[in-house]
Amino acid sequence: MHVRPVRRCQRRVVQRILIALVFAVTACERSPATQIAERVRTAASWSAAAQMTADAWLAGSVPDQYASSSLAMAHGQLDALATISARGTTSAPSPGSLDAIIARAARDASALQRAVDRQQRDSTSGALASLRAIHAHLTQLHDSLVRVPVAE
Repeated sequence: MHVRPVRRCQRRVVQRILIALVFAVTACERSPATQIAERVRTAASWSAAAQMTADAWLAGSVPDQYASSSLAMAHGQLDALATISARGTTSAPSPGSLDAIIARAARDASALQRAVDRQQRDSTSGALASLRAIHAHLTQLHDSLVRVPVAE
């Protein structure tokens, strides 16, 4: 005869635990602004890595295979970052959008990798200059995103 009240009490406890878990999970989620700032920071980091790798290769400080592998990794990571918000859309990103800027950095890293693979040191200047400009832009954008006070 006490089975129903016990089950009812167990259900209430389980419901309360589930509600608490839902609140805990949603409280741990990052805000869209934080996600964008992290994405920009990561893209700036990978563009800097590609730039430094190319500079080191041009100076003869790193082996060709290392430079090629590092630039391939930078290209892959930047390409993945560029497609994060483009998933589910059929249109190309607008030229000044974050996706387009990161996609440009990915193409530059790929161009630098091809130059390394072909031993074409003289064909790196355009992609390297573009990467420097993109890195500066992403760093400035990240700094402005981080400085914006969050409304409480």
